[in-house]
Parts: sequence; C-alpha cells; structure tokens
Amino acid sequence: MQKAIMFFVALCISAVSAFAQDIIVSAGQSQVRRPSNTQRRVQNHPKSPIDYEEFTELRADDDAMEAFLKENDDDLYKQFHAGATLRQNGKTMLGIGIGITGVGIVMTLVGLSGSAANGDDSSAVLALAGLAGIGVGQTLTIISIPLSAVGGGLKKRAANGYEEKYFKSNRKDSRTSLNFTFTGNGVGLAFRF
Repeated sequence: MQKAIMFFVALCISAVSAFAQDIIVSAGQSQVRRPSNTQRRVQNHPKSPIDYEEFTELRADDDAMEAFLKENDDDLYKQFHAGATLRQNGKTMLGIGIGITGVGIVMTLVGLSGSAANGDDSSAVLALAGLAGIGVGQTLTIISIPLSAVGGGLKKRAANGYEEKYFKSNRKDSRTSLNFTFTGNGVGLAFRF
C-alpha cells in the first residue's frame, strides 16, 4: 500500500516537473518581436502566394496553417508554433490533471471507507494521499487554462499578422476590439472601434 502511495506521489512530481520544464522552453521560444503600428502602416504589403478565400479556409486547419507559415513567413511561423506548443501543453496538462484528480478521488473514497470501517491508519494515509492527488490534479487543471488561452492567442495573433501583412492595407485602424487595460484606478475594459 505504501509503495503504491509513493509511486503515485513520484508520478505527480515527475509530471509537474516535466511540464514546468517544457513550459519554460516554450516561453523562451515565444519571444517574437512585432513591428510597431507606425512600421505596419508604412511597410509595403507584399503579394501573398494564395488568395484571401484560400487563406480563410487555411485558418481552420492548424497543421496546414503551421506548414503554410513555415514556408512563407518565418517570424509568424515561430509565433504560431510557440502558440501551438503552449496550447498542446495546456491540453496535455489538463488531461493529466483530470486523471490525477480522478485517481485522487478514488484513493480518498477507498481510504475513508476503510478508515471508517476498520479504524486502520493505512487507510487514513491512503485518504490523505488521495487528497494530495486531488490538490495536485486541480492545480494542473488550473494551470492548463491560461496555457491554452495564451497559446490560442499567439496562434490567432500570428494568423492575424499574416492577414494584415498580405491582405490588408490600413484596415487595422477600423477593427473593433475589446481588451482588458490598466487605468488610473485599476483594471478596466477598453472598447476600441
């Protein structure tokens, strides 16, 4: 019983450390310099190898979009790839977090039922290990949410960057957006149109 608990704890620690290391590597690769708004307005808009309709169909398939950007725009490809990596890490971390939470719930229930029936200390240890598993699983689940969101944002920013670079002249100024921003009194919503 104690070997199983030790194995479960070691598994949780190794999963957390592996993902932390992978996240640090991904975050280091996602530092892509973006041109300022003035540079975007002044630069010439080169011709895209595909038309706008093909591009909108391409945006629906992440693998095809990544391959297309790899061939046509290296900076946007790096940004898209970093976003795809973060998003995939977030999804994997979510799956592991849900799995560890499920195992922790089962361990807690088994430990509590054995502890209530027998008053056995090993059952109480199993219940406590299950509670720790629930905590680790939920932590992984919570961490996965912003990873997936940031990764999706990077992918969308890369796709929008390509669209702006090749298909739009100065229409960025007319795009509406709703963002969180810092104000003099704290954080607020900024609606730009």
